[in-house]
Amino acid sequence: MKALVTGGCSFSMDTNKLHTWNHYLAKDYNKSYHTGIDASGNDFIIRRVINEINKIKSEVDEIDCVVLWSGISRKMYVTKDNEYLNPGILRTQALHNFEEFKRLNPNWEDLIADTEETIDTAHVTIDTNPIEEDEYGYTWFVPAEGLHLSKIQEFYKKFSNLVNDWEQTTFYIYILQEFCKANGINLYWGHYTNVYDSIEPPEHLKWAYNNIDFSKCFSNNSMKQWVYEKMGSRGFTSDNIHPNEKGHEEFCKSVIQPFITNSK
Repeated sequence: MKALVTGGCSFSMDTNKLHTWNHYLAKDYNKSYHTGIDASGNDFIIRRVINEINKIKSEVDEIDCVVLWSGISRKMYVTKDNEYLNPGILRTQALHNFEEFKRLNPNWEDLIADTEETIDTAHVTIDTNPIEEDEYGYTWFVPAEGLHLSKIQEFYKKFSNLVNDWEQTTFYIYILQEFCKANGINLYWGHYTNVYDSIEPPEHLKWAYNNIDFSKCFSNNSMKQWVYEKMGSRGFTSDNIHPNEKGHEEFCKSVIQPFITNSK
């Protein structure tokens, strides 16, 4: 039995309202497991992907793991109600971002699967099951425009920079590569934006980068850029950020599927 495990952010969060690239790719497999979730960063993506693989690897004969990495400055944080960055603060920010999303997208209901699902991702287990706020759980947040809470602004100002974020994403790619290699899993990956490739870190930070097998990367220049160049606005939803179903289908058919076929 051949299985597919995929990971990513909203660009990889397949729903009945908007099928993403992994929906079309899954047709080539006996079973598929999609772990992508809206706004998640690369630190949460790798955890969810490895967790899913660990759950199924003894039950299938072959696994292809395909990841579309997210924005490098998105953050995952393990916290609970009495911490400085607590679930209440992060949920407030998430609700603010969601209201902005609805304001900018009059047909917002067509772009997401479930309003409650979007809001409840503020404090969860690795399987995104909500838990009580007095228990430690996973949260995540993004450096989006309209970031209005001072504690989150402070976090980015004091503890985040693009070179650090690049180094961390590089390490996640390397770790997932080595994990898949050790478990006999075929790994293929790309990026949803081209920010990663635009960073120029000093050479001494490239130790993991220099050991990554870039022949397994199907889209270093980003899915978003490919859809824009090949399809223009007709490949995007009304927010002009997320590809629509046709954009996802074309990217899968033209980029990911032939890449995997030619890599074997």
